[in-house]
Amino acid sequence: MKVSYKSYFVGLLSGVLFTIAGLLVLANIATSRMANRLGISETVLASPAFPDLAQLTAYGQPDWDWSLYTLDGKQVPFASFRGKTLFITYWATWCRPCVSELPSIQRLHDSLKNEPIEFLLITDEHPGAVQYFLSKRQFSLPVYRQQGQTPPLFRSIGVPATFIVSRDGALVFKHTGAARWDDPACLAFLRSLATPAPAH
Repeated sequence: MKVSYKSYFVGLLSGVLFTIAGLLVLANIATSRMANRLGISETVLASPAFPDLAQLTAYGQPDWDWSLYTLDGKQVPFASFRGKTLFITYWATWCRPCVSELPSIQRLHDSLKNEPIEFLLITDEHPGAVQYFLSKRQFSLPVYRQQGQTPPLFRSIGVPATFIVSRDGALVFKHTGAARWDDPACLAFLRSLATPAPAH
């Protein structure tokens, strides 16, 4: 009889442990799926597909006659970036997908810091809130504030929204939603855009 009771409790305990383990697995799957939908986790972000340089589509020329502002209030004419390849992202500190892609943008920026490629992370939030966020997360990205309406070429249905402008001044790439930006394909695409075409 004692053996029966012992077997019963061992079986019961095993069942409870298996049930808990199963619930933990299901919870982990649900959390991962939720993070994937919201773009919260950097590990689930995919890199966008970049076009071949021989088949680029030009979406138009940006309006150069407008200004951005540094977080300390200095006015920066957009035209001052003319002649360089531009990586432009519209984002916000409250936007989880935006925050999830920032580490990869930081790594991309660091990899290209000695090349003629400018990074412009644009927000309309209060500069104090943005500075606090950047300091807390230890980001050293060039963030600018925009006042007034977004130029038509850079309008999107939401944030994050990323635009790449070639050194010739044409918008050649746009992407809405979080992505992993430090992929080798992105590095190669930006470097190719920034390299002058060989003279014939």
